[in-house]
Amino acid sequence: MLCAGLGALALSSYEASPATKSAAGNRTGAAGSPASCSGGGCHAASSSATTAAFVVADPAAPTTPVSQYVPGKTYTVTIGGTNTSAKPKFGFQAAVTNASNASTGTLTATASSTAVHTASSIKIVEHTTPLSGSSGVYTVSFSWVAPAAGTGTVTFYGMLNAVDGTGTTSNDQPSNGFTLSLTEKPASSITENSISNKLLIVPNPAQDFISVKGLSTNTASVAIFSVSGAQVISTANTANINIASLAKGTYVLSVLENGQRSSAVFVKE
Repeated sequence: MLCAGLGALALSSYEASPATKSAAGNRTGAAGSPASCSGGGCHAASSSATTAAFVVADPAAPTTPVSQYVPGKTYTVTIGGTNTSAKPKFGFQAAVTNASNASTGTLTATASSTAVHTASSIKIVEHTTPLSGSSGVYTVSFSWVAPAAGTGTVTFYGMLNAVDGTGTTSNDQPSNGFTLSLTEKPASSITENSISNKLLIVPNPAQDFISVKGLSTNTASVAIFSVSGAQVISTANTANINIASLAKGTYVLSVLENGQRSSAVFVKE
C-alpha cells in the first residue's frame, strides 16, 4: 500500500511490506531516502489531506510524550494520523537513526499486521497488510529500545499513506514525511516527572469535552497544540475543556502546575 498501492493485489504484493516485497525500499526520509510515495511504481505525490506525527512514551504512560530518552530503556512509539477525506485504510513506514544516519536502538513490531524489515541497511517497521482507520483517524504503535549511552540525538522518520481500498492506487493520499528528534537524557538527570506519570485525559478519544485527571490542584494552566505545533486552546479549566470546535485528529495537551510542565496526547474524533 505505502508507495506501491493497495490495488492490483493479483498483480503484485505492493500492499504488503513495501520495503521488501514490493522493492519500494525505504520511503521514510531516513538516511537520504525519499520522504514521499511518488515515483515509479508508487502512489501520487504527497497530499496535505493526510498528516501524521510521532509520540514516543514510556509504556507505563503511553499518552505522555517524552522529549529525551534514557539509554537502554524501552519506549512505546505511536504514529497518529488523520485524513480529511476519511479514507478507510492506511499503510506506514517508520525508521530511527543516529547522527551518522545509521539505524539505532531496537525496533519491534507489536501491532498486528506490522513487521520490521531491512532496506538498504536501515531497519524499518511497516505494515504487512492494509491497516484500518476510523473516520479518517489512524493509529499504530511499535516498540523501540533506546540505544546505549553516548549515542546522542536520534531522529524518527515516518510516512503514512491514506487509501480508499478500491483496488487501485488512484485517489490515495500519502502524507509528507514527518520526523521527531529526541536528545539523550544525561545520566545525572534520569528522573521521572511525577506529574507526567499521573496525568490522564478522559475520555480519550473524545468528541466534545475532556478532563485532565491526576493533578494535585485545579489551578493548573492548560494549553492544547496541534501536531504542527500551533496552539489551539488555552484555559485554566482542567475539569471540563470544550474541544468541540477542533478538527478530528491527534493533539498534545500541556499542563503547567506548581512550576512543573507535563504533556499528554489525545485524539479528537
